[in-house]
Amino acid sequence: AMNVYWDGAVQIESGKPYTGAAPVSVAPTASASTSPAGSAAQAASVPADDAAQANPAIFSGAYTREAYNALRQTIVSGMDSVAISMTEATRAAMDSATAAIGEWPGYQLKSCAGGKTCFTAKYPSSYQQAADYCKPFIDGLAGKSDREKVREIAFYVCDRLTYDAESTSTPRTALVDTSVHKGNCMSYAHNFLFLCDMADIPCVFVHSSSHQWNEVYVEGRWWSVDVSGTDAGDDTASRNRSKVLFEDADMQGRIFRQTQPEQTAFIKEVLVPGSTK
Repeated sequence: AMNVYWDGAVQIESGKPYTGAAPVSVAPTASASTSPAGSAAQAASVPADDAAQANPAIFSGAYTREAYNALRQTIVSGMDSVAISMTEATRAAMDSATAAIGEWPGYQLKSCAGGKTCFTAKYPSSYQQAADYCKPFIDGLAGKSDREKVREIAFYVCDRLTYDAESTSTPRTALVDTSVHKGNCMSYAHNFLFLCDMADIPCVFVHSSSHQWNEVYVEGRWWSVDVSGTDAGDDTASRNRSKVLFEDADMQGRIFRQTQPEQTAFIKEVLVPGSTK
């Protein structure tokens, strides 16, 4: 008996019953609170075809099923993905997409043997101080709903930033002590995304031509979160009445229309397969 399947070329497994499918081995989920998760180790197993669960509308042009499965493999396992062939257009799209997922961990492309490309996961040392400082806060969210966690994360960022359109403050400066730093909308969005990553809440960084915000996956759906808007005027007195989760339509006005909706949809599906159907 033998199994024959397609994996970029015809593959044959001797002594195995015919299924027509490649063998799949499931790797353990990586923890977002540890140091670099096996970034030097090559994941030997063929990734699961999670693309089969995703919204098929996301696969067009540079956004391929192969890149989806490889990136998803690294996100789930914390290890290097299998090596795949990418066009220059797909490489550029994946470079941009991984940047919009966040920094802790951060996902990057690297060259592999045979002119192929794989994804790798890293916890940058430059963000370690912020991760260490914020860990007690993240630990304190245990037992709360994701909706409650998102609300507390948003106000945690608001307590450490005050809006200034000309200033930028990353987690490396804003999330290492109790100081208040100046930051533009990008600063709010990046700091919020960093904390959502630590809290294991799926989060995406999105932008229009003049504004930047986030989308998070809470209670089985994606919501828009505009932390810089939530912090308007550093108003803390009315926080109990402040809205944090917004319908997507609330953020899609003339000046807040996303400039890369295809990328955002692709990332959402990579983080949560089937979530945009």
